Amino acid sequence: MPNNQEVKPGDIYCGQEQKTGKYFAYQIIDVMKGHMTYLLLDYFGTKLPGEQEVERMQPFKRYRWFFTEGSTSYCHSGEGTLPKDAVYVGNKAPLVSGKCNTYGSWPNGYDSVDEEQWVLIPAEARRTFKAALSNTTEITVAGIACRRSFQCIGDELLTAMIDYSELDKLPAAYTFEATRFYPLLIPFLETRWTAAKLDWQKHGQSELDLSRTHLREVSLDGEGLSCLRLPQSCEILSLTGPLSPHLRVYAPGDGSNLTLKLTGDHVPDIGLPHLRSLLLNQVANTDLSIVPCLYPSLFRLRISGLPGCVTRIDSLGELKQLGSLSIEDVFGFTAEEFPLPGTWPLLESLWLESIPEEVGKHVRKAYKGKVHSLDVRKLRKPEWLAENLDNPLRHWDGSEFVSPAKFKKSVVIYKDMRRQALAAANNYLAGKDSAALQNALEETGKEFVLAFNKLDSRSNFIETEEREDLCHAFECILDAVDAVVLLADFKMNRGRIWEVMDEHRDW
Repeated sequence: MPNNQEVKPGDIYCGQEQKTGKYFAYQIIDVMKGHMTYLLLDYFGTKLPGEQEVERMQPFKRYRWFFTEGSTSYCHSGEGTLPKDAVYVGNKAPLVSGKCNTYGSWPNGYDSVDEEQWVLIPAEARRTFKAALSNTTEITVAGIACRRSFQCIGDELLTAMIDYSELDKLPAAYTFEATRFYPLLIPFLETRWTAAKLDWQKHGQSELDLSRTHLREVSLDGEGLSCLRLPQSCEILSLTGPLSPHLRVYAPGDGSNLTLKLTGDHVPDIGLPHLRSLLLNQVANTDLSIVPCLYPSLFRLRISGLPGCVTRIDSLGELKQLGSLSIEDVFGFTAEEFPLPGTWPLLESLWLESIPEEVGKHVRKAYKGKVHSLDVRKLRKPEWLAENLDNPLRHWDGSEFVSPAKFKKSVVIYKDMRRQALAAANNYLAGKDSAALQNALEETGKEFVLAFNKLDSRSNFIETEEREDLCHAFECILDAVDAVVLLADFKMNRGRIWEVMDEHRDW
């Protein structure tokens, strides 16, 4: 394989997709300082392509789900070096030219896998799904007005439904969200090839058999659940709430094609010894030694804290198949405890954000040039952690989209509003005036959005992600109020508070 100094436009390289082991191909279109531009090609085979196969290669076309029919993957790699597994297979005149407006990372073969899965869906189901996406015709389903392009079905429709065949009127609906048990829901999902996502909370069942559905993502309330069967198509499983120690999840390959998302400190044994990917969210105080014991075959591991503290981070060195490790907002470990380079033979990506400063500096130096993708950022001193432990906007510190001055002012606004809301909650405990507390919270919500309206007025730094962060921050304030009045019989009207906020919000 040529080294990076020899890479030139027209060069074609292959990588190997992790799940299937198949080879995919991409062509270098442009080579610039700091990054390259590539075009994904239509090859996906069990062996490296020969000269004739290289000559026949054309741009890869995407047809699945929400992609424009026949769109290509023409993209800036974001990196100036090739992936370490890149294999040179040939060169021919670049298949595209012109400006590239897409930025991302190197391809990994998942596009080809997803397209293969898409064509397994019956042609008529694919056709009606794609046609309905842009169909804004107003229709009535179970007495409820909606558009034919409606994509998410929730409790309102599910409760009103007597005959689930009415949902055939909404062929673009691929997401189902429920907060109670519906006996007919699983049988219906088994009939809909394009039912891709299920979020089912408070289902109250000890056993759920989804094995005959075609779901790709499943999110479940795990409380009381002892047996869950997943379909071949499922790629992501999210479990929330307290999990039964008896819970067993049955997935193809014992989880070899599955990503498991967990919230909190409990890492359960649910019977998936070949689990491929594990995401631990909102950890507060976790012993990591359990991870390699239960899930020794992990290729990807992500750990994010509240922030949180972890122990036995050294035990992660036992994950010999690990290819990607991400750690964010996690503390409690030292540089000496972090596994040394070479511990993970397959490691390609190491991403560390908001971790102890001394650990970050050590890892940045030790792993430089040892992994293909290394990103160590937002290193924190002990003083920072003490000041930001309960600050939901702490990740704005060091953000490329939020200036240091905006971050500091945002924290002041958040803390002032939290203090104001908690003062109102304590007043309620003394006088038990529910109306006064509700009005005070509505006023606090109004002041919160007005303050951020002003802060955003000149630079307009509040985009989609920042808006979601601010909504989450105010939810944290309301949660703190609920915790204070938990035993005092106050029923907060959150909906009305958000209505008041929306009336005054410019972002």
